[in-house]
Amino acid sequence: MNFTLEQLKERQQGLGGSEVAAALGLSPWKTPYELYIEKTTDDPLLMQTPMNAPMEWGHRLENVVALKYQEETGYAVVPGFKCHYLKYPFLTASPDRLVYTKDGHGKALRGLEIKTADTFCREKWGASSTVWDSVDINQCPIPYHYYVQIVAYMAVLGMETWDLAVLIGGNDYRVYTFIRNLDNEQMMLEEARAFWDGFVVPRKAPPIDFTSESVQALIAKINIPQEDVEMELDEEWSHKVHQVRETSEIASLAAKRVKEMKAELRHFMGEASIARLQGGGAVCVKIAKDGSARMTFKM
Repeated sequence: MNFTLEQLKERQQGLGGSEVAAALGLSPWKTPYELYIEKTTDDPLLMQTPMNAPMEWGHRLENVVALKYQEETGYAVVPGFKCHYLKYPFLTASPDRLVYTKDGHGKALRGLEIKTADTFCREKWGASSTVWDSVDINQCPIPYHYYVQIVAYMAVLGMETWDLAVLIGGNDYRVYTFIRNLDNEQMMLEEARAFWDGFVVPRKAPPIDFTSESVQALIAKINIPQEDVEMELDEEWSHKVHQVRETSEIASLAAKRVKEMKAELRHFMGEASIARLQGGGAVCVKIAKDGSARMTFKM
C-alpha cells in the first residue's frame, strides 16, 4: 500500500519489523543503503515504491488468508496494531493479525503473519505445518527475511510463538509455526541497533553495494545534475574516470563481437534448433512470439 507524507515521516522515526532484514543486509529487495536513504531523506515521497500488482493482490488477499487460518485453527484472529519495544526504542511492530481463543477474549495467544507468493517461488517454502525452533538456520522453512521479521515481532510483543500463513500461486495454502529463540533474537536486534545508532542517527551512510541494480537506480534518482553546478576531480577520481571510459569501450567491443559470433553460429546451424557440442553441452535457438530469435547455451 502507498503511504501519505505524514505516515512516511512517522516511519522514519524507527525501524519496522519488516525492515530489520534490510538493516541486516538480508533482504532480497532492499540494501542497507537504500533503507538508510529512506530513513534520512527530506523527501520520503520520492523514495516510496509505487504499488505493483503483487503488492496490490497481496493486500487484497490478506483477509482471505486470515479467514482460512481462522477456519482451520478455530482461533479468532483480529487485526494487529503498532507496538513499540522499550529495550529497543527504535524498533516497532505492526503485525498482520493477533490470534485469540475462539471467543476472542483474554490475552493474545500468538501473532499471525500473512504472505502471498508467486508459483515460481514455491520451492522456497517448506512443508506446511512445520514447527521450527530456529536453531539451524539452514532448516528455515520460509524465505529467511520473513523469519527475521517474525523474530522482531515476537521480541516487540513478547510472544513465544508466531504463525505465518502463506497462499502460493493462489491455490497452495501453507502454515508454519515459529518458536522464539532468544539467542537469535538478541543477535539480530543488536545488529539492527548498530544500523540505527551507527548510520541513521548520525546521518552516516552505510557501505554501498554498487553492484545492486536497485542501488544504481536509487543513485540516479536522488542525484539530479544541475547545469550550473561543476566540480573538480582529484587524481584518484580522474583515474577512475579513465577506467570507466576504457572499460566501456572494451564492453562495447565485446558486445559487438558476441553479436558477430552468434550470427556466424546461426548461419552455420542453418535450420537446426539445437547444436550439440563435442564432449557435452548444446546451443539452442528458439523463436519468440515477436519473431525474434533467442540463443541459449547449455553446458
